[in-house]
Amino acid sequence: MREEGYIGFGQGFESEVFPTLIQPAGTTTLITPVTGWEWWSLATARFLLNNTGGAVTAGAFVSVQYGNIIVFTGGPSLVAVAGASQIASFGMLCSGTTGVSLAVVASLPFAPVIGEGAVIFGFSGGDGATVIGNGNFIIIGKRRRNKAK
Repeated sequence: MREEGYIGFGQGFESEVFPTLIQPAGTTTLITPVTGWEWWSLATARFLLNNTGGAVTAGAFVSVQYGNIIVFTGGPSLVAVAGASQIASFGMLCSGTTGVSLAVVASLPFAPVIGEGAVIFGFSGGDGATVIGNGNFIIIGKRRRNKAK
C-alpha cells in the first residue's frame, strides 16, 4: 500500500534518454523540460560545444532546474578554445577524465527533483559564432502513474 506523498526512492529506477538538437549560433543555453515524472535525477549529459568559428574561449556547463531554482550546475571546467570544438560530458558519480573524444568535466550529484523541472545545456564566454551542438541526456527516476478512481 502506498501512502500519499511517499516518493519511494528505493523501489527501482526507470530511465529515459532525451536527444537534443543543434542550436543556432550564439544561443548560449538550451532548456529541455522534464515532465511526467514523480521524481527524477540527471544521470548523464553530453553535447558538442562547437567553437570552430568563435574568436573567444567558451566553457560548457549543464544545470538542473526546479521551478525558478537552479538545483545544481556542473562545469564550466571544460573549455573549447577559439577555433576548436569539444564534447562536454557529465556523469553521475564520475571523476574528471579526458580522452580523444570524451572529457568528463564534472560529476553529477544524485539530486532528485520532485515533479517537473528542466535540464539546461549551455556555455559561458564564447561569442556569436559559438554553437551548442547535438547531444543527449539521461534521467533516472520514477514516472508519474495515472491514479485509478
